[in-house]
Amino acid sequence: MVPQLTNLRAGLKFSLRKPVTTLTAILVMGLGLGITASMFTLVNGLLWSEIDLPMEATIVSVRLNDRRDPNRRLGVHVRDFRVLREEAGSFDMLAAYNTQEITFGDLEGEALPRRYPAARVTDNFFHLWGVTPILGRGFNEGEGLVEGVGPVVISHGIWKNLFGGDPDVLGKQVYFNGIVRVIIGVMPEGFLLPVRQELWIPTEWQNSDRRPRERAPRIAVVGRLKPGVKMGDCQNEMDVFVQRFAHEYPETNQNFVSSRVEPYHSIFLGEDSTNLLFIMLVCAILVLVISCANVSNLLMGRAADRTTEMSIRIALGARRIQVLGLIILDSMIIAIFGAIGGSALAHLINSRTWASLQDLELPYWWHMNPDLKVLGFVFGLVVLSGTLSGLIPGLRASRPHVATNLRDDTRTGSNLFLGKLSQVLIALQVALSCALLVAGTSMTLIYQKIESADFPFDTSRVVNAQFNVGTTHIEAEEAVPLFYEELHGKLLEHPQVADATLSSSWRGIGNFDARIELEGDAFDIEEDAHQVNWVRVFDNYFDFFEIPVASGRGFRPTDTADNQKVAVVNQRFVEEHFPEDNPIGRHFRLFSEGEAEPENEFQIVGICPNYWPQPLPNENPTDDIVFYTPYRQDPIRWENIHLKSNQDDPMTLVPVLRRAIYELVPTQAAYDILSFEQGRRESQGGLHIVVYFFLMFALGALFLAGVGLFAVSAFKARQMKREIGIRIALGATSGWIIRLILQQGFLFILVGLILGLATGSTIAKGIQNTIDLYMPLGWGTWVIIAITILSIYGIAVGSPAWKAAKTDPAHTLKSQ
Repeated sequence: MVPQLTNLRAGLKFSLRKPVTTLTAILVMGLGLGITASMFTLVNGLLWSEIDLPMEATIVSVRLNDRRDPNRRLGVHVRDFRVLREEAGSFDMLAAYNTQEITFGDLEGEALPRRYPAARVTDNFFHLWGVTPILGRGFNEGEGLVEGVGPVVISHGIWKNLFGGDPDVLGKQVYFNGIVRVIIGVMPEGFLLPVRQELWIPTEWQNSDRRPRERAPRIAVVGRLKPGVKMGDCQNEMDVFVQRFAHEYPETNQNFVSSRVEPYHSIFLGEDSTNLLFIMLVCAILVLVISCANVSNLLMGRAADRTTEMSIRIALGARRIQVLGLIILDSMIIAIFGAIGGSALAHLINSRTWASLQDLELPYWWHMNPDLKVLGFVFGLVVLSGTLSGLIPGLRASRPHVATNLRDDTRTGSNLFLGKLSQVLIALQVALSCALLVAGTSMTLIYQKIESADFPFDTSRVVNAQFNVGTTHIEAEEAVPLFYEELHGKLLEHPQVADATLSSSWRGIGNFDARIELEGDAFDIEEDAHQVNWVRVFDNYFDFFEIPVASGRGFRPTDTADNQKVAVVNQRFVEEHFPEDNPIGRHFRLFSEGEAEPENEFQIVGICPNYWPQPLPNENPTDDIVFYTPYRQDPIRWENIHLKSNQDDPMTLVPVLRRAIYELVPTQAAYDILSFEQGRRESQGGLHIVVYFFLMFALGALFLAGVGLFAVSAFKARQMKREIGIRIALGATSGWIIRLILQQGFLFILVGLILGLATGSTIAKGIQNTIDLYMPLGWGTWVIIAITILSIYGIAVGSPAWKAAKTDPAHTLKSQ
């Protein structure tokens, strides 16, 4: 132990004598470790974080594979679920659920009703997870079929926030989507299963036996495996059942012949998202590889400065493994201090990333906290990085030319510089940093293109919300338009509301898919019909969104259900279906098998510009082909409400909207209320996080490679100091000296650049295929990337060269 402590003290003293090199190495290592640790924390939190349960059990999800779409997973038919529940032998218990957004409020409270995520669950749902209410009880068998006031179980958060933690909350009557229910239980704090639900009611799926099998619902199935049952065995059993159901009930199950059994906590990221996370983790590890290559090059310089020490140790009988250990110990010290700084960086990155993800509705058990898996991963990184960074310098330093070095200890030990091996490390850094820059540039351009989508109106003052009037307030379908007209008028009366409209368009930028037939078409199957998008709108929709009807007319109050159905189509619709004709007055109809029904036929009365920007080329080519119809002719119960504020912050209209709805329907509430800009960000999912990380990878890699090149070039210039002094004394010019130093590494930089551009192109295409967005990089972008790489590395290599060219030969020769 004493020799190791002596070596450690010697290593620390030597590090302190080279503070600039030591701090540079720690910074480089810390940056690589921090970026990699933060990326692993994200992967771990989204893919491998498990649900905290009071028991040891394997909870799995059971879904069906649709052979028409390999990426599609569907729930189990409700009648098949009953068979599984009775006959499947792999499970201790099977439960099922469906989720929904509902309006919930206290009948006696003063607060306006709000929308909450809820779930309809089987009576054994809580028991499957091993969790019981902290107040009251769960559901009894068959409780969902009981007539009269139905039960509801509430979350701990609702109990605290809405009812003030009142212990007498049991038995209180509440509104649940306009229907009176009674609270029978309160769940423990932190229980929000199946995803982040806060209300639970018993299912009424048993009533589905009254409907034809084709109309019965599919449900999400979750099971608790019996002890000793493996996931693969359960998968095989489920496949047998699924094939049996496909044979017995082809009308509903013919496309489902296999199942997907997997841990429940891991099903909320699709296969593409999972692949993208692993690609990002690999890219983060590449940044760490660059860090290790840099530290290795830096340590080669330090080892050269310790030539005499190593030679004396070997001359006195030290074994090669002991000298190797000294260099690796030096590297390990750097890795440990780098890990301390990297942990701080990872915490900063994680905090920002998690804050950016809060706009998305994530499963409640996801997190970005460093658990044991993260700590173990970071510990392994430190050991591996420290070892790899010191291995090559250590191997070289343990084989010095002892006699030569001891005979002239004034030499710089240039034989320790690894020459071509060091240049190979430089080429590796250049290639990796270039590849990451290409990938980061590709993602940034995609995101920038989406963000720069040009809408014809001021999006900063618009807020969107959804509302469903339901059947408890209005039973007759013909009364639905009258209700929304009343709501529309009430909203326009408020002084803060500059304008208001309603539509079926999701937050103003979404729509319904539809299949249509033009005049003369006669398709046999729906897939052959023309795919377009259908939006039902209020009369002032085009004025609100500043979309002028360029030809024909817009909608009028006389466009009612009693008159000819009319439509306004956008320019893309015309280009696709009437490229050479004037479509005004022409007809089309919704696809229907057999003879077309008159009420499904529309007459085109107007043409408007394209509203939905389509920034990327590989989006669905029919996404922006749209036709609009007046809401009176095809009323629906749920609508999207669009409000334009007189103030800078459109969210100030939220209380106005809530109050207007409450005065008309006290048991209902608007939901999914977001500003237009928030809606755009949410519709992108976590794309901004992906771009953020890839930019971090690219910039981090560039910085690290630049630092590494500078350090190696500075070391090389130091090694050549005597030679440079002699050459200058013999008449060499500064330019000649600079070219001498630059040319030694230029070939490897060029090779790294070419490899990096090719590798980066492959990575970029893989990422784009994964996120289903494609944007090829133009030649101008490739040239800019190449120039950027060469400029940064030219500065990194040229600075030491320029300094070396200013060497005073007299001073150099005197000191030598």
